[in-house]
Amino acid sequence: LKMRNENESIDHRLNKDDETVESTDHSMIPTGLMPSYLAEAFSELYSEDGLLVLGKGLGLLSLLASFCRFYGDVSEGFAAESGSTKPPLVFVLGLSEDERTSLVSILETWGTPPNLLPTMVTNESGQGKDRALLYQRGGVFCVTTRILIVDLLTNVANSKDIEGMLVAHAEQVTEQSTEGFIIRIFQTQKQLCSKNEMNGFVKAFSESPEALSSGFSKIDKIMKTLFVKRLYLYPRFHCTIVEELERRAPDVDEFHQELSPKMKVWTEFYNVDDFDAMHAKNCLLFHVS
Repeated sequence: LKMRNENESIDHRLNKDDETVESTDHSMIPTGLMPSYLAEAFSELYSEDGLLVLGKGLGLLSLLASFCRFYGDVSEGFAAESGSTKPPLVFVLGLSEDERTSLVSILETWGTPPNLLPTMVTNESGQGKDRALLYQRGGVFCVTTRILIVDLLTNVANSKDIEGMLVAHAEQVTEQSTEGFIIRIFQTQKQLCSKNEMNGFVKAFSESPEALSSGFSKIDKIMKTLFVKRLYLYPRFHCTIVEELERRAPDVDEFHQELSPKMKVWTEFYNVDDFDAMHAKNCLLFHVS
């Protein structure tokens, strides 16, 4: 019942109707900037941890940005739901440098205040003690796997203080990968610290279904490595996605550029080459026979 009430509260802020994604008077995401199927995916993945597979080009970074906005917002996000005045400590894994830049750009487009944007943790972020001070403040951190694994092993980032992890490009996560090692350490230490309490969350994202379907039981192995049990599929033929795409059908203008005289000369050269190649092939076949 508690989870259902939380989902209803979140849906009220993210979804006012089926057509647009918006909140009440003080919206985390402005009206119309997030498709309805992403709001549905957000609600499902927030309800229960899992691996969400979205069709390529359907806005996976926007979905990830909505989670970053939700966990980073103290007044209306996860902190408000849990009654805390401090944002939870959440790590984002698996993003390239360009994707991290795009993630911040999406959040800025939504009007996210600078203090709520994810913090980028790179080799230039100082020593371990400097990062420890950053982690103590809480918030969302986009961090490289090389830095995070060191911080976990040296206790710069304590698993009991970490609320959860958002994992992009989940198709690349294996038992031998650094991401898999990080999640295993995080969940193992979290279980020891929390005992009977809930473990930290892991929400994984992928837009490469072909990579997940290759190999023997690959998706089962990935989910086991991620410590998740639910698989959410959002292909392009998903009913919510089809309705959204049909509602916002693109306007296509087709233009035909007429060839210049010089370009027509080159076309004749190509035709002659094709004829010579075909003639040579026929002569060779005749000679062999």
